[in-house]
Amino acid sequence: SYQNRFAKSTKGASFAGSSNYGLVLLAASLVLDGFTSSNQRLFTGEFKPTTHQMMLQMNMWSLLFLFPILLVTGQGVEGMMYLLPRRQLQLDVMMFSLCSAMGQNFIFYTITGPGPLVCTTITTTRKFFTILASVLLFPGNSLNSKQWLSVAIVFVGLFIELQDKYSAQKAKETQKKSK
Repeated sequence: SYQNRFAKSTKGASFAGSSNYGLVLLAASLVLDGFTSSNQRLFTGEFKPTTHQMMLQMNMWSLLFLFPILLVTGQGVEGMMYLLPRRQLQLDVMMFSLCSAMGQNFIFYTITGPGPLVCTTITTTRKFFTILASVLLFPGNSLNSKQWLSVAIVFVGLFIELQDKYSAQKAKETQKKSK
């Protein structure tokens, strides 16, 4: 079964190797966020899609790429066979899917509304707070002094960004009032 394979694959795993792998994935995620942001700005500027048009296109492309992989690897069939006899798990997957769709609405609204840069800022901030919550809620996940310094730097950066946006908004309001 899937659980047995997972348990076997993690036996004797090196935490240093998985930590480095995690750092590579995190760096790749942040780089791709920046790459995606600039392309989304160009795309939304040229084609002006609605929130739901963009969401549909993204999900259709995801399906186009992932469905053949699920068929070739057999994981799609294996997953369905695991899911079919488990009614509660089916309900859990449906609830997760609904929550995911609602979350996508907010993400794509942010991209087509305020813009991709705001979406990237929100996404990066969310990732940061997820890591911070993991450390605070689960005592086994701890940070060393350099990591806490990084947390402080992120908070200072977020504070400066919010302060800049607030100052710019105040300046615009002051200009409007003086006219």
